[in-house]
Amino acid sequence: MPIRIDKDDGSFEGIALLCDGDWELPSQLYALESWLTDNAASLPDCGAIADIGFSMRPDASGGGGVLSAEAMRRFADAGVSIWFSEYPPSV
Repeated sequence: MPIRIDKDDGSFEGIALLCDGDWELPSQLYALESWLTDNAASLPDCGAIADIGFSMRPDASGGGGVLSAEAMRRFADAGVSIWFSEYPPSV
């Protein structure tokens, strides 16, 4: 974890784990978009869930990660739902 990608068929069978130890949303979104570029063709027909586990950055004061319209389109076309799971900073 923090990004767990599972089948979206009720089984939640794991497909991939990304960003081990990186809980910052901006870098996670970049890694997830890169992963989709490399793996979209091999995703299951049932679709997938990308559960992004993140913590607020201690030095955060606005801004943060951006999920562009193009990225959202690519995720939708690939059948990937995105969940955001917020965790306390001590994780």
